Parts: sequence; structure tokens; C-alpha cells
Amino acid sequence: MSGWGDQVTFDSGQYMPSDSIIAAKKAGTATRLALCAALIAAMISAGIATSDWSLRERVLLALVAVLAIAVGLLLRRHRLSDQRLAAERLQLSVAVNNIPQGLVLYDASARIVICNQPYREMFGLSPDIVKPGCTMYRLIQHRKETGSFDGDVEEFCNAIIRTVSLGKATRQLTEAPGGRAIEIVNRPLKAGGWVATIEDITERTRADEKIAHLAHYDALTDLPNRALFRERLEQALKGLRPGEQLAVLYIDIDEFKSVNDALGHAIGDELLKSIAQRLVACVRHSDTVSRQGGDEFLVLRDRIGRARLAKADMFVSIHADSIASRDVSGASVYVLSEHGASNEAARWLADRENAADLMGGVKLDDKDKQLASVLLDLSQTANISASMTAAQRVIGSLDAVGQVRKAQVQQAGFVVLKSPDIPSLLVETAYISNPEEEVSLRNTRHQAALADAVFAGLRGYFQANPPVGTRYAQAHRATVASVLAAPAP
Repeated sequence: MSGWGDQVTFDSGQYMPSDSIIAAKKAGTATRLALCAALIAAMISAGIATSDWSLRERVLLALVAVLAIAVGLLLRRHRLSDQRLAAERLQLSVAVNNIPQGLVLYDASARIVICNQPYREMFGLSPDIVKPGCTMYRLIQHRKETGSFDGDVEEFCNAIIRTVSLGKATRQLTEAPGGRAIEIVNRPLKAGGWVATIEDITERTRADEKIAHLAHYDALTDLPNRALFRERLEQALKGLRPGEQLAVLYIDIDEFKSVNDALGHAIGDELLKSIAQRLVACVRHSDTVSRQGGDEFLVLRDRIGRARLAKADMFVSIHADSIASRDVSGASVYVLSEHGASNEAARWLADRENAADLMGGVKLDDKDKQLASVLLDLSQTANISASMTAAQRVIGSLDAVGQVRKAQVQQAGFVVLKSPDIPSLLVETAYISNPEEEVSLRNTRHQAALADAVFAGLRGYFQANPPVGTRYAQAHRATVASVLAAPAP
């Protein structure tokens, strides 16, 4: 452009007024105005010489000319100012819309002054609604309509406005469409209003979560590491009641170094991951399998405590036995022995101040030693009797599946049997040290047959001795009622 028009340059697509051009333009304007003034003065001088105007009229004409020049100059300056302001606004718009964060500037009346495109794109908002002049209430309502806000619009807006009016910043974490994590920070301005910056922190959040995960889990197998295992072990120990125990299994892979030496570390890593997956598949969700480093694994199992927490009516532990002689075979079923019960009772009585309620509502912590001993003895006697009855049914069912080593129920002081308030059984299904039984235990059909036999024995026990509040109890009452209601023969 030339003449009186504005001249601009463009740099990388951005609107950039040139200061040198503007300065030259100002100089040209001043020169033209001076020439105009000289021309008017010459015309006035010529008029004075050739006309009969009075001096006053000639002075007034000169003043009008000067005023015209001044007005023209002011209009020109105003136009240049508007053009410069428009250029600055365009520069600001380009800058604001090219930052990665969302930005919303509110005035003191909670209306939008500036809102950039990244903010609209984060939440999928319409530019026809979210624009300068839109209230914060309307903006948040629009977010609710489009599914990126599910709270109370008025309550949320009032909380933000109230906080920033006190000169305090706010920070919220929210979720945008697609599951992205968004951080919104509102900072008050001294002149009134506030500026909200909106940032997509999804990658940062994922990185933080990954770092936190790596602090507690093994990078290769994704199993809990030493630190997390120790933490869970301490929690389990604190949660134990008198008489409860937990198990920690230590597993060391023999000759693992030879695998690395012969086949390489990549194969060794795959072997460790496979072992980890199999160990996890062998335990319950509530148990913890941990890699301690190298080829060492630990398994934490808190069995009796979890059975009590679940208010179990029967605790059954199923094992496969092993012995030096490869000829020994057959299944066995164990319940707690009197000697084991006496030792366990002594432990409970020694620590009865820390004992909570026993199942069935029996308490020890508020009883004297003699009464507590009697109550505990009654509880253990009843549980051993119930355990014996259930065990006889289970061993009878196992006899139909395969060889039973001992036809009579055995009694021992195994840890898994030492719950004084839950009937408990230990089922030894077979001997893995016996080659034939080892093969049978690997067979899925035989495994299912063993499970069905144990379940059949327990079901028969509960049908004959239904716990209160169970379906067995309801069925038992219905059977008794039908018998009583039947007409006499």
C-alpha cells in the first residue's frame, strides 16, 4: 500500500507493523501538511492583495485553515493508533491461540474477556457460545451439556468466584473426553477478575504413576518388590489375632545361573516372567507373590485370618504330601489334636487382653482367667467335634475316588488347624513323591474328581448340620415343616 494507507510486513504468518515504515510515514505526513499550510498562507496573501476582505475576515479564514490542518492531523493519528491497536490484538490472538495450554480471562463480573482455541478443543466446546462476553455460568453449563462436567454448575461457579474474590488461587483436577487428565488453575488479578489456565497433564500423570509403580513393583515381572512385600507383611502381622498365623513361602530357582550362561539373559528373563505368572495363578487374589531379586520369590499367605474376616463356617486346607519313600500313597484327612488345642488355648489365654470377639459372640478380654479358660475350652471342643464329623464325610467321599491311606480321621497340631473358633480340616489328597500319584495329580479329570469329592463331603455335613442363617438352614426347616405337616399313615 502507498500514500496515506498503512504499511505492514508479515513474518512467518504473523501480523507485524514495521516501526521504520511508520516513522517514514509520519515524516511524509508532516511534509505534506507543511506544504498545505504554505499553500493556504500563499492563497491568503494573494487574497489580501487582490480582494477587499477586511483584516478580520482574513484572520478568521487563516484560523479555519489551521484548524482544518489540526483536525486532519488528529484524525490521521487516531487512525494510526487504531491500526496499531488492531495489529497488537492480532498478535495477542495469534500468541494466545498457539500456546499448548488452555486460557480463559474473566473480568470482575465473571464474563469471558479472552478464551483461546486450545481450551475449546480440550472440552469440545462451541466457539459460538464460549466467546468474549459469555458468563462463567454459561460456559460451565455448556460443558455439562457436552459431557465434560457432571457437577452442580451454580455451586461450582460460586465456589470459584468466592475464592478468587478473596485473592486466593484454586486448583482442580478433572477428566476431559477420552479419559485425559486436566488441571485447571484459577489465579486472581489485582485489577479484578481472574485468569484460568487449563493444562492437559495426562502424560505427566501417567509418568508419575509409572514412577510410583516402579517404586513398589519389580520392573521385569511386575510383581511386588522387597519394599512392598515388607509393607504387606507388616500389615498382615499387625492384623493377626491371638491364635492366628500366616505363611511365608520362600522359592529359589535351582540352577538358574546356568540358564543365563547357556541360553542368554533374554531367555532367563522370559523364564522368570513365566515363573512369576504361574506363581500368581497358583495363589488367591488376597495373597502376595513377590520377587526379591534374581531368582528368588516370596509368597505371603494369611489364611486363617482371612477366613475369620469372611465369617467362614469351615476352614479347609488342601495339600499334596511328600515323603522320602516313593512307595507311600493315598489320601488322608486331619483335624486338630487335643495337644495342639491345649497349646493354642494357652496362647489365647496369655494374650486375651488383645483378643477381640470370637465367632459366635464369645469374648475373652473382659473375662477372668478361669472363666476365659472354660469358654475357650468349650469353643475348641465344639469345633474339634464339628471338624471330626465333617472330616469323616470327606474321607468317605475320597475313598470313592482313589486310594485312602488311612481310613480313620487323623489328628495333629498343624498350624492350619489351630483356629479355636472355626472348624478346620487338612486334606492331604495324595503323595507327589509317589510317581503314579504324581501323574494322577497332573490330570485335570482327576483334579476335578478330587475337588468334587471334598465338596460332596462338606455339602453332606452342612446339610446335616446347617449353620444358622444359611440356605442349608432354610432347606432344613422346610424339610422339617413338611414332615410335620404330612398326615399320619
